[in-house]
Amino acid sequence: MINREVSWYFALKLLCQQLTSAIAFSLLLAWVSWFLTIGS
Repeated sequence: MINREVSWYFALKLLCQQLTSAIAFSLLLAWVSWFLTIGS
């Protein structure tokens, strides 16, 4: 039981890290495209 809870915890933690990095990457791309649009 404890082992399964630990695996669930690591799966959720990994999922949150993936989501956070994906959101940060999309925000970075949006900022870069906005900056290029303003610059030109």
